[in-house]
Amino acid sequence: MGFDMFQFQAQRPTSQGIVSTEGGLRSKLAAIFVLAVRHKNVISTIMQSFITIGLISLLWVFLGYSLAFGDDINYSDNPPIVGPGGRRQGSIYGNPSTYYFFKDVGAAPNTGLAATIPNLLYALFQLMFAVITPALITGGFAERVNFPALALFVLLWHFVLYCPLAHSVWHFNGILKRFGTLDTHAVCSHMLGGGAHVVWVCWAGGLLVPGSAQGDAAHRNNVPFTLLGTALLWFGWFGFNAGSALAANVVAVQAFCTTNTAAGALDFAGGTVVHINAGIAGLVGAYMVGPRLGLGREPMKPHNVTFTMVGAALLWVGWFGFNAGSNLEANSGAALAFINTLLATAAAVLAWLVVEAVTKGKPSMLGGASGAVAGLVAITPACGTVGPMGSLVIGALASVCCVWGVTGLKKLLKVDDALDVFGVHGIGGIVGALLTGVFSAPLLGGTGFGPGNTTIAQQLGVQALGVSITLVWSGVVSVVVYLLTDMIIPMRVDEASERLGLDVSQHGEKMMSPPLDDEEFLNRINASVHSSVHNANRARAADWNVGSGAANGAGSPAGHAAGSNGVPLSDNNSHPGHLPNGLASSGNGIQRVSALSLADQEG
Repeated sequence: MGFDMFQFQAQRPTSQGIVSTEGGLRSKLAAIFVLAVRHKNVISTIMQSFITIGLISLLWVFLGYSLAFGDDINYSDNPPIVGPGGRRQGSIYGNPSTYYFFKDVGAAPNTGLAATIPNLLYALFQLMFAVITPALITGGFAERVNFPALALFVLLWHFVLYCPLAHSVWHFNGILKRFGTLDTHAVCSHMLGGGAHVVWVCWAGGLLVPGSAQGDAAHRNNVPFTLLGTALLWFGWFGFNAGSALAANVVAVQAFCTTNTAAGALDFAGGTVVHINAGIAGLVGAYMVGPRLGLGREPMKPHNVTFTMVGAALLWVGWFGFNAGSNLEANSGAALAFINTLLATAAAVLAWLVVEAVTKGKPSMLGGASGAVAGLVAITPACGTVGPMGSLVIGALASVCCVWGVTGLKKLLKVDDALDVFGVHGIGGIVGALLTGVFSAPLLGGTGFGPGNTTIAQQLGVQALGVSITLVWSGVVSVVVYLLTDMIIPMRVDEASERLGLDVSQHGEKMMSPPLDDEEFLNRINASVHSSVHNANRARAADWNVGSGAANGAGSPAGHAAGSNGVPLSDNNSHPGHLPNGLASSGNGIQRVSALSLADQEG
């Protein structure tokens, strides 16, 4: 019977060199992800984080920052695009010529984005969010993704999804930021038009994308994505047919948008752009890449739960910079974000442990770490606008919902979200975004609603709309990016590579020697004991001046008989003809006796 692999490894110290960048948050996320996977996939998980840091940093400098925070395309046009209502429209992209290759990104601030700090510093701060978001996604399909395909996916996803969503939510002229100030009919038209294109891409993609190499035909139709496109068409056809009564419906839609989108959704530090976005993209990836081999039949315990907790603790500390730093200046707003981050996370940890104690009988350390992350995620959109007591409620409620997300919901969805990206980041982000609309109310200790909103119902409607748009936008676009990536490079490794482990199959390295079974362990112990005894015997022989010559005793001191190897056979402390303390004499020299007999004689 061999040692339990995971228990045995937990007793051995590890020395992962986790890279730290952009305020350290990326390293702390890596610590959690790396040590929550199996032993054979540790290096590959580190490399997925490492390549994300390097790739996104370069993309951000070359073009990403300009697409996300450059002048709005519609506003930079000459003349600007104007809707039927006479108001200029925001868009989903910044002008690529604004900051390409970091042109004009220097000490001078961009007053529309951050009037109190240099534009260069703001770009660096936003790079932290750009790096961590795709890195979160990798947890959804951990332990089976092809490394070159991952790099390509990150590159495409950054430009196609992250940059436009960041611009729409955070840029002062982004389309979601300007809800209520732009022509609502134009907004609905652009969104429906874009949705129609995505529907046709999914439908056509399902018909045209080559199937798996293991399929019956070389170019087998992709039936699931054909079905997805058909379902989206079905859903969209309601609008297509109901839109026949154009006059009445346009008035109704405009009235709804005007009532429910008087201001953009409140998102202080990235609940929508980072966590909901990454959560739904990770969920889509888990479905598309497929479950891990042996799921439900083989043990898939975390590699090192202790260091998973260390990673969670470091995240908790680093998140203060994430949230409080989003205030962009050291004042009461930063202090509020700081205390809310602390209290929400504390409440979330306790809530998760209480739920585990009630449902399982024991609170776990892994549960405590998960609760901390759930609280951090949930308070992110709310930390600058809710009061301390509101943050406690948000943290506790989000934690309870995330427990369900990683247990009940995960089973309902029948998905192998390996590191619970959607269950924690997706669900936590959704709950936090919605509760932001509730606890920002001055009556409940908040700092107030967004401009134009006067009731909880209005702000909650805005938050719900923002969440819905993000879920649909991120989910559908992620499907397209996964399909495109898989057409170029297969997203999943082959079965042999997955069973061997991605560390060896993808990178040709092992984190450490494999654990020993009982027999090999005892053999090494015995070898070590015998080696020690042998060394002790040699030292003892040297003390007795064992010679190499005089087999007949020549050169021996007077009064001493000598054996064939020149060792005295008697002296004042031993009987004639015997070597002292367990050393036997023979014609071939000194013979080592067993460790047990040596111990008996010395005892």
